[in-house]
Amino acid sequence: DFLYLSTLPEAAKRAGESFESELPEGVTPDQIVTMTIPLSNASAALVAEQIKPLLDAYGSVTPVPEQNIVIVVETAAQIERISQVIQTIDDRKPVDSSYRLFPLKNAQADAVVNALKGLVGTRVQRIIIDKDGKQNVVEEMDVGGLSIQPDSLTNAVIVVGPESRIETVEELIALLDADEAGSV
Repeated sequence: DFLYLSTLPEAAKRAGESFESELPEGVTPDQIVTMTIPLSNASAALVAEQIKPLLDAYGSVTPVPEQNIVIVVETAAQIERISQVIQTIDDRKPVDSSYRLFPLKNAQADAVVNALKGLVGTRVQRIIIDKDGKQNVVEEMDVGGLSIQPDSLTNAVIVVGPESRIETVEELIALLDADEAGSV
């Protein structure tokens, strides 16, 4: 048997146990663990920014926008507290959150959604490291708080997000759906 001594920041970097949403029985409060916390209402990036001040110097939080989860590395005691804060934040729907369906008359839904992502989104590059340690650069469009999806069955665009952003998207859709003469 060996006793290995390490600093807390080094211990936090080592592979430890990983859990989703809840800590099981038997995890000691001082044990450093990794927890993935899925979100239903809040944005992973915003939650990560909001909880960073609650972390100890060796703790970390990483947003995963694609799956809308946050990954937190901390002591089990801190994880319990932080996950309660995250749950409270996530339980509240944004005050001005709404959704709209925009039926299109002239344009195709897929083309309009691609154009909208280019107009209201920002290009984001993420570096993903695979299991072999190889780095891959993934480039995508982040539309900041909006979800914009085409519905090809009804040739419509579905938009979910803050009302103020939806109003901007509505104006752009009207321009993109204009007929060849330019009338809406």
